[in-house]
Amino acid sequence: SLLQALADGLRDHKYDLKFLFKEIAMSRAYQRSSYFNGDTLPVANKYFTAAIKPLSPEQFAWTLLQSLGEVQKQTKAAEAALLSKNKEFDAATVGGRVLVEAKVTAALKGPFDEIVAVFASQNTALKFTASANHALYLINGPEITQRLTRGGGYLIDELLAFDDDAAMVEQLYLHMYSRKPMPAERKQAQEFMAIAGDAKQIAVQELMRTLLCSAEYRFVR
Repeated sequence: SLLQALADGLRDHKYDLKFLFKEIAMSRAYQRSSYFNGDTLPVANKYFTAAIKPLSPEQFAWTLLQSLGEVQKQTKAAEAALLSKNKEFDAATVGGRVLVEAKVTAALKGPFDEIVAVFASQNTALKFTASANHALYLINGPEITQRLTRGGGYLIDELLAFDDDAAMVEQLYLHMYSRKPMPAERKQAQEFMAIAGDAKQIAVQELMRTLLCSAEYRFVR
């Protein structure tokens, strides 16, 4: 019945494969978390939780650029450029989204390829192995440092604009982990910000680097 429903939907939408992919990606089964709230983990063949697996170098590069705010920045620039050429341009239409995506992809090719080159040294299909080069890149890599600098239109500008540390921490976790912080995480981050005092920018940069270097950030969850 599930396959029939998908087939009917695909036919009704004139065999639009993007529609089919979206329907599958938005399903509860596809978005199932790897977290389990019970006391005892269920056996794997019951599929109560999603399998944890490392992001591919390409997935990781795109995730990195998006969570730091680069994709959003380039999207705004692409929309503005297209609108300046055509006053009737509408980014909300399917055609508009395709044009914007093409411009963003072209603009990010350089940094995307560089990040992939750093993290493609491992065969993620067989096993996951973090290296010193990976850690050093996430801490001091030019593509990271540039996007942790204030005034560039990246995520850090949005975070530093918050007066409320709790709201700032929540926004940070949503960008980095696609989830809200747990109570213990929120408490620890807020205590760190309180200790930082006037060195707010440095503290926010350290929080961002900490999440970037975490295991959760490197895996599909």
